[in-house]
This record gives sequence, structure tokens and C-alpha cells, in this order.
Amino acid sequence: MAKQCQHVITLTAKNIFVPFPIDMLRYDRCYPYSKDDSIKIRGDMRTIDETGNVESITVTKADHKIWKPAVEQWGLFGWIISKHETQSTLWG
Repeated sequence: MAKQCQHVITLTAKNIFVPFPIDMLRYDRCYPYSKDDSIKIRGDMRTIDETGNVESITVTKADHKIWKPAVEQWGLFGWIISKHETQSTLWG
């Protein structure tokens, strides 16, 4: 049996004026986690949540191995990886 890993990454912009770097999805081979995340990615400005923080965007990636997102590259575009979860499943 092979092991499948599902990576879920939560990203937060450093401020509301930072556009989402769509090319980073290709670089890290990720895609939006949900329809809501797709809508947030397309927005020109980030929004503020009820606690006063910049609203986060979640992306996901399925892989067969241990993988780490390109933290430094996301940072160059003004985005911080605030959470990275990995869920492993067996399939065969």
C-alpha cells in the first residue's frame, strides 16, 4: 500500500493591500482548499476578520511524500504560512 499525504496550508497576508501570488500555487503545486478560498484569492484587497486580523486563505496539496511549502518564497510576496497540517492515509 502507498501512503498519500494531504497538506493543508493556511496563509495570511502581511497587510490588506498585498495581492495573492497566484504563481506560488503553481510553484508549490497547490490549489485552493474551498470555493470560498478561490473567491478570496481573486479579490484585489484582503479583508479584515472580526478580530482585526487579515483574513486567511487556505490551500491544499496531495502528495506521496513528505513535503514542505516554500516558506521563504511566500514571504517574498508578503504572505506568511501561519499553519501547515499534514494528514496521512493509506491507499492501494
